[in-house]
Amino acid sequence: MESIRVEPNVLQGCEETERTLASGFQAVHDDYEFDSDLFDVLYKVHTVTQDINTVNPPKSEVIPLRLRERIRSIQYYLLSREDYDDTSGSGDQLLKACRLGVWLYVGIIQNDFWVSPISKRLIWQLKSCLQMESFGTDSTHALRLWLVFIAGCLVLDPAEKSWFVCSLVQAVSQLSLSNWCDAKLLLETFAWAGKLQDKSGQDLWDEAMRMQRVLPD
Repeated sequence: MESIRVEPNVLQGCEETERTLASGFQAVHDDYEFDSDLFDVLYKVHTVTQDINTVNPPKSEVIPLRLRERIRSIQYYLLSREDYDDTSGSGDQLLKACRLGVWLYVGIIQNDFWVSPISKRLIWQLKSCLQMESFGTDSTHALRLWLVFIAGCLVLDPAEKSWFVCSLVQAVSQLSLSNWCDAKLLLETFAWAGKLQDKSGQDLWDEAMRMQRVLPD
């Protein structure tokens, strides 16, 4: 499995070392090769997610503060590096979709985006990426599933929700998933904070399964 040597950049405090991403993102990287900055962000997301999912975290006031600082550093990086209003051109749609998905994810774990005009804009831009990018490999089929879950769980507008539910039905069919537990295992190979996302994730899954039953074969 290929890994990447991360050079020092705007996300300071990282020693130069070889690191591996969460397995879902690592598979996409092996196919498409993220640049070192995005790789570094995805690695930070991986370590933050591991800390959030710790079953019995030590009691400390310092640990949540440091965790919040790490999340904020990811958000600041994403804000400084990308023009999210530019969704023309198909060449970079997959990488752009990754960045948008990560931005939404860190917003979810910060509880920033549940009622926010920012989340609506990011979701619209992510939807544009999902419509433009083919997602033609096994690794990107799984990535698409994660992106649809991340955005779909935040959408409140019924028409927009329906689009994401339909997209989820397609993704589930592509990946031959038959139950929520298997879907959740795949989501966890990217970035998934079970304590914060399991309920909304299963609700979206159940909605997709209801739609799947009424759609023609």
